[in-house]
Amino acid sequence: MWTQCHEWILKCLSTSSVALRRRRFRNSLHRGSASAAAKAKPAPGVVLLVVLVALVIITTCITQMANRVTIAARDAADRREALQRRWGTRSIQASVLTRTPDRVRRDSIKLGRLRFDVVTSDESAKANLNAVYDAGGLRRTQEVAETVLPVTAHPQLRLRPRRPSAADETAAARRQGSSRLGADSGEEQDDGGTAEPRVETPFSSWKEVFATKSVSSESQLPLLTRRLTIWGSGRLNVWAADSETIIAVCKSVVEGGLARRIADRIERASTRRVELVLIQTVTNRKDRAALQRLLGDGSDATAVWVLASGPSTNHLRFAVRHSDDLGLTRTDYSIP
Repeated sequence: MWTQCHEWILKCLSTSSVALRRRRFRNSLHRGSASAAAKAKPAPGVVLLVVLVALVIITTCITQMANRVTIAARDAADRREALQRRWGTRSIQASVLTRTPDRVRRDSIKLGRLRFDVVTSDESAKANLNAVYDAGGLRRTQEVAETVLPVTAHPQLRLRPRRPSAADETAAARRQGSSRLGADSGEEQDDGGTAEPRVETPFSSWKEVFATKSVSSESQLPLLTRRLTIWGSGRLNVWAADSETIIAVCKSVVEGGLARRIADRIERASTRRVELVLIQTVTNRKDRAALQRLLGDGSDATAVWVLASGPSTNHLRFAVRHSDDLGLTRTDYSIP
């Protein structure tokens, strides 16, 4: 009996020790897996840093894409504005130059986002510097320009003709001819075959009339050229010009008193023929012939300034319709 009990007790103890060892083994396995999982789990700071870096990269990409879209939209708007400005300016020039205005006319036209300030003028109603220069030389041209220009514009006047005046060339030819009177008649004379070709007009651009650095803005040119021109045949249309301009042009040939009498006679004339006025007023044939080359009865040149103002920039363009040396009507488009 005692033996059986002893065996049963030993069996129970061995069974409990095995169960205890199994339980300890399982606990050790659980603690190992938990510690490994704890070691594998990243720290919270690392996760936040990764998220911040990703946000920075995404924000940079979105910003670059937005900048590219903005630049493309701005370029498209600039191209659209340039197209509207170019075709608007050409359309205005084509419609305005078909008729001759009364002296100077100002208009403003709105086309889309652009505003076009238009100044149309009869160039034959202005003092022509090319004609005055050939008739009286540089000093008379300077005097005429200062007479018709505002006083504040006198410092901006810088006359730079491209050739000597016809009056100076005639005087030089006379002096040269008189100096040859005592030369041997049998001596061969130089025929001047190597002389440079003659320039057609003394002034072909306003840059040869005004100092470009002193003109602060191109938009001043329509105001400065309100009574001056370098286009057309050179004959002043006395029936469209004002009295001050007529007097200034006549003073390049005759004295001031006679120039004022000519202007008064033109104002009171019953027939619109300047030739009759000159015959009745000027007795000197040479002066009368010179004035007939400067004064006329009609207009042959029309000019238009178009200032296109938009959200970005302003652009000034100039066009003139006039008769060339062959008598053909032509239109010149240029930037002043």
